[in-house]
Amino acid sequence: MALLQEAAGPRTFNRGRVCLAQRRVASYEVTENELRGKVLNRHGKPQEVFLSTDVDGLSCECECTAFWSNGICKHIVALGLAFLGARPPQEEPAAEAASKAERPRTPKAVEAWLEAHQVTHARRESLSVVLPLLPSGFRTSQVVSELGHLPVTAVLDGSLDLSRRVQGTLQQSLLWEAAWKWLDMEARRVRRGLEHEQERARLPRPPLTDARLEPWRQVLERERERVRAHAVPRLLSGRSTVTFHERPLRLYVEEPRRLSGAVGKPEGFVPKMRVSVDPRALLEGRAGLWCWCTPDEAEAHCVHALSALDTLLDSLSAPEEAARNARLAELLFVEPGRQLLGAIEKVAAVPLPSFEAPDSASRIAFRLEGLEQRDPRLQPYLQRRRKKGGFSTGSLVR
Repeated sequence: MALLQEAAGPRTFNRGRVCLAQRRVASYEVTENELRGKVLNRHGKPQEVFLSTDVDGLSCECECTAFWSNGICKHIVALGLAFLGARPPQEEPAAEAASKAERPRTPKAVEAWLEAHQVTHARRESLSVVLPLLPSGFRTSQVVSELGHLPVTAVLDGSLDLSRRVQGTLQQSLLWEAAWKWLDMEARRVRRGLEHEQERARLPRPPLTDARLEPWRQVLERERERVRAHAVPRLLSGRSTVTFHERPLRLYVEEPRRLSGAVGKPEGFVPKMRVSVDPRALLEGRAGLWCWCTPDEAEAHCVHALSALDTLLDSLSAPEEAARNARLAELLFVEPGRQLLGAIEKVAAVPLPSFEAPDSASRIAFRLEGLEQRDPRLQPYLQRRRKKGGFSTGSLVR
């Protein structure tokens, strides 16, 4: 780590740490004498990164423009830190279930496996998640689409009779293997998510792109604690996307779900899991988190909700999200004050009741101040009637 820190310098090294904390190291592999991986840039595009050390010091390469300008970049630092902070992927077992013969087949054994690997949420995942793991001919068939309303575990615990719903032993075996492969991958994502959660707990929180959002970060962290009591973190491959709607104010977070095969040739539909967030409701202490996987629940507490909260927390410190964060701060903490001021001014413009003199020499008006200092206050001003009509700017009432 010292060699990497010295080569990068303080600024690039810190940016690499933020890049790692934002889970932008998508994958990596270790050969005999080098480390290669893919690190997502700010647009979510994977950058090929190479890193090795020898007697001459550090040797590295990245596709980004920063590397070609400076000889090192945050993507290289993030890849190096990911390798130093976790076991190399190829050292991990390809599947916790080991061989086919050892995989559980009874409902009780399957349930025990899910609990042991902390993937009980698979009981709510649609069987369609296995589509990318099936041969192309299987993906274009109607089998999975007809069974898509069932959970992925139905193939494994006996609740789905494959011999009656899927024709041919080969097709049945392919579907069974794909379901187990998805579960193995999900168990690995959970394991890495737990490791990443521990690593993040040791790192200092990165600064916000907009300091006005500190109350919002605190709300997200409290909400994460609530959801974490019911769900486990996962380290997803790829980045979740955040859609920002102003009216009504909503944030929509969708997990990456990609099909294998050529772009432009869809071979089946894998639904994206979408989490809806109502920032104002959460700030007011009301329910404001919902997920498609549990549409009938008052508020979400699933793995998708936990991943969405992590994505939103990461975005608060992401330089590429600075513009959106600034707009969110305006909508959450500035616009409500302006609307209140406008309402007060409208009320102040209404004619005085008949029991008051119509030619009153003064009135009280309110102004919203302190926005520039991020300390908004509603201040009363005494305005006096002018001889030429209208009222003066007024003096602050103390």
